[in-house]
Amino acid sequence: MPDPDEPTVFSPFSHAPAAEPTPVPGRRPTLELAAVIAAPADVAFRAMTDSIHLWWPLTDVSTWGEDTYLEFDGDALVETSPRNETALWAQALGWQQDRWIELDWSPDAPVLQASTLLVELGDAALPSGATGTAVNWRVEDGQPSAAWSDAFERLVRFLGGRLDLD
Repeated sequence: MPDPDEPTVFSPFSHAPAAEPTPVPGRRPTLELAAVIAAPADVAFRAMTDSIHLWWPLTDVSTWGEDTYLEFDGDALVETSPRNETALWAQALGWQQDRWIELDWSPDAPVLQASTLLVELGDAALPSGATGTAVNWRVEDGQPSAAWSDAFERLVRFLGGRLDLD
C-alpha cells in the first residue's frame, strides 16, 4: 500500500488518454463580435443602455414590430407595444458603468435566443493613433446568429463605426 505522505509521481504514460469533452445537447457555440469605434466608452455604454431604442433592429427583431419601444426599465430589458403591453427580454446580472454589462436572456423572450449577453468596453488604439473604444459582445447560445450580428453591426454604425467584413 502506498504511503500517503509520499509524493505521487505522475507519468503521462500511466493513465488512459483523457476523454474528449462531451458536447452538451442543444448547446450552441459562443458568438463573439468585436469592433473598435472612435466614440469614448461612456458614449458607447449610454448607447447600449439608454439609447437602445434608437439602433436596435425592431423591424426585424421585435415582438410587435417596428412601432414598439425597447428600453431598460431598472435592470430589465423590456419591449413595450403600442398598446402598452410589455415583454421581458433580459435581466441585468451586473454592470460597471462605462465598462461592461451582462444580461441574463429570458428563456421566455419572444425574440432571439441566448443564455447570456456580455458587452465589454475598453480602450483601444485607432488607426489614426488616437484612443478609441473596443466594443466586444459575447453571446452564449445565441440564435439566430445573423440577427445577433445585425444588432451588433447597428450599434457599431450608430456609434459612427463600421465593421470590416473581410
